[in-house]
Amino acid sequence: MAARAQNINPSILTWARETAGRHIDETAKKLGLSSSQKSSATEKIEVFEEGEKKPTRKQLLELAKMYHRSLAVFCLNEPPRESDRGEDF
Repeated sequence: MAARAQNINPSILTWARETAGRHIDETAKKLGLSSSQKSSATEKIEVFEEGEKKPTRKQLLELAKMYHRSLAVFCLNEPPRESDRGEDF
């Protein structure tokens, strides 16, 4: 069983996906998640974003690449504020 990422803020996962302009279905597909009898691939992303389950370290690395975010951002207590001068992530 793969090690799960620790200290991840689930609301940051949602923020990162939304600010990257990614739809939840697209994210699940690019992450390589597949549907099972218990849940769909989209539901698996929703479970991560709701904090019911943490992504594996490998999945978190892929999400960071996909969303163009550093790994450290996923450990913040709240999403970074948007500045008037643009974003620099």
